[in-house]
Amino acid sequence: MRWWCLILLAPLGGCQLLFGVDDDSSGEGGTGTATTKSASSAAAGGAGDGGTGGCACVDPVPADWQGHYMIESSPAGTAPADCFDGTPALRFAEGPPSAACSACTCGAVTGAQCTVAVRCFPTTTCEGAGQDWTGNFDPGGDCKSIAVPSPWSCKLGPPDAAGKCAASGGDLAATEHTLCKAPLGEGSCDAGQVCVAKATDGQVCIEAMGERSCPPGWDVKKDAYASRAGQLSCAACSCGAPQGITCGATSAAFHQFATCLGAQEVLGSGCSDVSDSGAVSGNAAAPADAAQGSCSPSGGELVSNLDPADRVTICCRR
Repeated sequence: MRWWCLILLAPLGGCQLLFGVDDDSSGEGGTGTATTKSASSAAAGGAGDGGTGGCACVDPVPADWQGHYMIESSPAGTAPADCFDGTPALRFAEGPPSAACSACTCGAVTGAQCTVAVRCFPTTTCEGAGQDWTGNFDPGGDCKSIAVPSPWSCKLGPPDAAGKCAASGGDLAATEHTLCKAPLGEGSCDAGQVCVAKATDGQVCIEAMGERSCPPGWDVKKDAYASRAGQLSCAACSCGAPQGITCGATSAAFHQFATCLGAQEVLGSGCSDVSDSGAVSGNAAAPADAAQGSCSPSGGELVSNLDPADRVTICCRR
């Protein structure tokens, strides 16, 4: 089997599979673990061609299972698509609970501001449904012309606070297992065992569809799905409206003349009867800068479209 080692020298700089082949020839046989025995020397050649290969002695693939495989576990979407020999790799995705989404968080409130709120009523006592007259007053204190009906009363409401928070989080943390067929190694094993090339992490695996128990001796179990990790996602994170923003004092007034001069009626939180004020203009003072509040995050739940019928059991041994 020296041919596969020579083929890989150029692209991988040594005798390597997709996940690497261990060139340690030491090891003893045993029961219940993959063991190593010395393999024959690699074919002679240029620099880097020499050395000895490793051999993992494992039990034959049990009935109704597939193997033997080398395995690499990596974050979803980062594993190579092909094996060392150019054949497509088998890819399996872990589902919940190992797949999860990071918690959503909200940054500091930005753009916090307060707006003067003026509410007026077609009575003299601020009773009834009322109307929002905030738009008739300039929040910067400039003068605006107003036609005041009669009867008419107004009062200041609580300032309207505004702002927003940037959401973050909701990132998918999922693992994909990539399996490549393990080539036969050069060497000898105890009767009843098979010599396969030894991966750098020492694991040799088998797989089968469905949720099942691992055969004796194959005691490193990984539950996964034949579906790809692309069928896992996280719900978008969002932030609610800022809460706890406090606004400084504000004021609004009606004036007798269109230039905001003459007699005025200053509004407060109590009711002001402006029916006989003769007001034809108004202005308002903007609230003081808003004190920062905070936002509550939502979203970030794991969304899984993995099909239970695609359940796969991967069992490995060292």
